[in-house]
Amino acid sequence: MIIGDESGTAPPMLSVLSDNPGQPFAFMSGPEGGFAPGELDGLDDLPFVAKVGLGPRVLRAETAAIAGLTLGQAALGDFKASRG
Repeated sequence: MIIGDESGTAPPMLSVLSDNPGQPFAFMSGPEGGFAPGELDGLDDLPFVAKVGLGPRVLRAETAAIAGLTLGQAALGDFKASRG
């Protein structure tokens, strides 16, 4: 499970995904205003969760979800070859 962390301290999402090539993943973005500190602390305790950054800007919740899925597709190579 990959969590979008807006705190600015998490590694970039593409770095995390490139360290685990081909692994399936789920992406979770927080609500408007971000995760509560207690929520992020609770997620830190789970061994299958990795917090990631989506860049230098804080995104709206719906935009963060799209950005996370797009980065995941890029890491999986979905944009390397055109279909036709």
